Amino acid sequence: MHYFTVGKYRLAAGLSWSVLTGGRPGRQLRALTGRRNPCVLVRQGEMQYAGVGEGRERAWSVAVAALPALGQNGYALIKLPEERWLFLAAVDGMPALQGDITGDSVTCIRARDRFLAFHDAPVSGWQETGTEAAPADITALLPPRLPTAARLFIPGQRARRCLLAGLAAVAIWYAWDYWQGVQRREAQRLAAQARKQAPKKTGVRHVALPHPWATLSTPQHLLGECLTAVRNLPLTLAGWTLKGGECRGDGIRAEYHFQADSTLTRFRESALALIPPPVVMTRDDGQSGEIRWPIPAGEMTDERPGNQTEQLTPFISSLQARSVTLQLKADPPLRRPSQTIDGEVIRYIQGWQSWSFSVTSPRAPDRWFPLQKGIRITDIAFSLSAAASITWKTSGQIFAVKENPHEDEK
Repeated sequence: MHYFTVGKYRLAAGLSWSVLTGGRPGRQLRALTGRRNPCVLVRQGEMQYAGVGEGRERAWSVAVAALPALGQNGYALIKLPEERWLFLAAVDGMPALQGDITGDSVTCIRARDRFLAFHDAPVSGWQETGTEAAPADITALLPPRLPTAARLFIPGQRARRCLLAGLAAVAIWYAWDYWQGVQRREAQRLAAQARKQAPKKTGVRHVALPHPWATLSTPQHLLGECLTAVRNLPLTLAGWTLKGGECRGDGIRAEYHFQADSTLTRFRESALALIPPPVVMTRDDGQSGEIRWPIPAGEMTDERPGNQTEQLTPFISSLQARSVTLQLKADPPLRRPSQTIDGEVIRYIQGWQSWSFSVTSPRAPDRWFPLQKGIRITDIAFSLSAAASITWKTSGQIFAVKENPHEDEK
């Protein structure tokens, strides 16, 4: 056996090659190496060849590393430094059992001749890379980066290394976890000490509650979407008559009633033929049904409304001028309990007040609704009488800023 260096790699030549039998080569490798000699294992399908060397050097098998250059069936005579030669051979893509020989030129030439005598030539012939007259250069037979499969190892040593590495990793993790625990407890101790030494916060801090109108669509959006949808509703669907419905920020609902000479199936088919197709819902008794559509979300603004007088006076006056009857009721103030955080009292302030309104009229709300800041529509309902006259009911809220936001604290 011979060790030599090519570039950054330490190579081993002259390994003793054997065929392994069975699926698990571990026991056979340990028997071949005596658990102390290095070896290399080559697999191809169910075939397993083992090359066994001597010594403890970290090296790569030159026979395995040069397999791609030798071809599926080939051999090479190679001249190494210091008048040493090397004979390598491959059969069916595997190292030949007598194809890893090192020595002087006579030894390697005889090894070649013996190899050719014991192996029938393949159909395509042998791939001859180097001869005694023109020996091959070892650097031309090796890839720039040698494969891991060509590296020699001592059986059982890999498992021991993995076990030791695993134990070391566990030990490091426990040490790190312990250190982190120490650091964490020290940080907690220092934080607790700082809290004791820090001056206590005193007094009261006021926090304003968010404006509810900032999360509601503007009246312009709801009036436009709802009334356009209602006016496009068919008065009858397969003989079923429209009785009413409502429109809110999330969608529109229309109710139809059963009439003679029609069926529930025909109503559903006619409703689903509308564009866009609605969601169709019917009652268990089959006497009424609903169709529903979503409406797109509209613009939301957080405008600043006026005070109570500035909000209510023009709103009420506008409805009175149009002979529209208004129902108006003040909403109770919101109550959110105070909180104490680090000695500081947090009080939540409602900087606005609101009134709920409802208007019933035979005229559609887009004909009379006053568009001013701080007003939101929450619901537009409609109903049809037997004479096909329509009644509208519009509900919503009007908001005003408080002149004294802290008056609720009294």
